[in-house]
Amino acid sequence: MLKHSVFDEKHIYYAIIRFGGGSHILSSNVKFSIRCECGEDIPLSLDTKEMGRTIEAHALTHAMKKKDQRKAEEEFNRVQDALIKQLFELLASMK
Repeated sequence: MLKHSVFDEKHIYYAIIRFGGGSHILSSNVKFSIRCECGEDIPLSLDTKEMGRTIEAHALTHAMKKKDQRKAEEEFNRVQDALIKQLFELLASMK
């Protein structure tokens, strides 16, 4: 089983509220997304469970390309952490 990142739904929700991203996103017609290093855009959602599942699903696509279980877990965690970091940076820039 792949290890979960230290950034969970509670952290993402707190960041949305703390940095005002929630009201900013809700009051805007602009669709926000983060971009993975592979080039895929990942749309943001105010539903933290959905956002977490979307990030995990994308990280899993990267992990599945690795044949070794240890390398797959490392890749999953690396991609997941990078996307969550990008999410927090986006939310912080909306201040």
